[in-house]
Amino acid sequence: MRIATVSKVRFFLVLFAAAFLAGASLGPSMVRAQDDFEDEFDTADSSEPSTVEGDAPAGDDADTADDGEAAPVTDAASAAEPGDAAERLRAQRFQAHNTWGGPTGGIRVVDAGGGGRGTFRLQLGTNFFSATDFLNEGDTNGQVGGALSLSWTPLDFLEVFGTISSYANSNDTESPSLFQVLGDTTLGAKGFYTLPKLPWLTVGGDLTLALLNTVGDIGLVGKSTSLGIRGNVTGDFRRLARPLPIVARFNLQYFLDNSSQLTNSIERQRYDALDPADRDPDYGDETRNLLSRVERFALGINRVDRLAFALGVEAPLKAAENFCHQPDARVAPRGAHQPAGLQLPLRPERAGQRDADRRRRRLPRHPGRVVLPADADPRRARPPAVPRPRGVRRGRHRPHGCDDLGA
Repeated sequence: MRIATVSKVRFFLVLFAAAFLAGASLGPSMVRAQDDFEDEFDTADSSEPSTVEGDAPAGDDADTADDGEAAPVTDAASAAEPGDAAERLRAQRFQAHNTWGGPTGGIRVVDAGGGGRGTFRLQLGTNFFSATDFLNEGDTNGQVGGALSLSWTPLDFLEVFGTISSYANSNDTESPSLFQVLGDTTLGAKGFYTLPKLPWLTVGGDLTLALLNTVGDIGLVGKSTSLGIRGNVTGDFRRLARPLPIVARFNLQYFLDNSSQLTNSIERQRYDALDPADRDPDYGDETRNLLSRVERFALGINRVDRLAFALGVEAPLKAAENFCHQPDARVAPRGAHQPAGLQLPLRPERAGQRDADRRRRRLPRHPGRVVLPADADPRRARPPAVPRPRGVRRGRHRPHGCDDLGA
């Protein structure tokens, strides 16, 4: 009865995972269809108001109708505020980085949101630790490993990720003392949504597919493929009206762990190696052939599924920004003659956006363009002469009244 119940639970979880992946793949087409529908609806609405034949608009209205252009009257301040908020949100998303498992977030706790649309992140991480009395009394355990992760945000609500990890574990109470795991692969997708009325709160979920390599050899074992289903909630208090540098994350995951399939053949070989007269005739009741706790930890083997939750708080504090500001200047090559009125832009971005950034950061204003007159050589151009004050001669300084002292 227990085995049947567990099988049913796993069946429904796998069915839910397949539905999630199908929705993620159909999401972009549904969004495009909705956008096209809204565009057509807006076009239809805009075409409804029409003038009666024979009636012609008079005055300024006639000019507007003939030109086909109308300048809407909007409040500049109200239009600038949403733009600044969107720019801050985009800058915050650009600071996102991968977790150890691949999706964006902290080091271990996954963020409900993602990075900026069209961005990707590549990360190479490493971990190590050493402890005594860790798995057995009097033991010394050490582990070192690394993970190469890649995450990509193709849409505003979708992120895909992947990780390849390897590690080695050593314990002096086990023989052999060194175990190595090479090339375990993790693939997944994460969906997220920010509440419009609560822009600081983001909810989402992700699916993780773990592809495990065989023990003592190279190659994937299909029966050991595991699946993780996780729900994520993130509160980014930097998006409040009065921002606070605090980001809180919460994860709840159910992991269907099939890693025990990697060592079933090893435990069977150990059972067959036992003395038939001494071993238990029922294979399920014998325990001496099972992996030890050191082997299970070193190889990442679990016999049961896992329900895990995680809670993390991050304080993203800004240490410095633009501590050295020096405007660049472009100079024409020697001997080059510029036409009259030629203007060389110093920066490729728009002047309005540049000035807005300068005002927000309280940076000194500098000229945005250099105007060269006709037949001017910038390298030979001399700076304008500075008038000398009274009492100052070339090569020496004679204050007023020095003649009376005989100086």
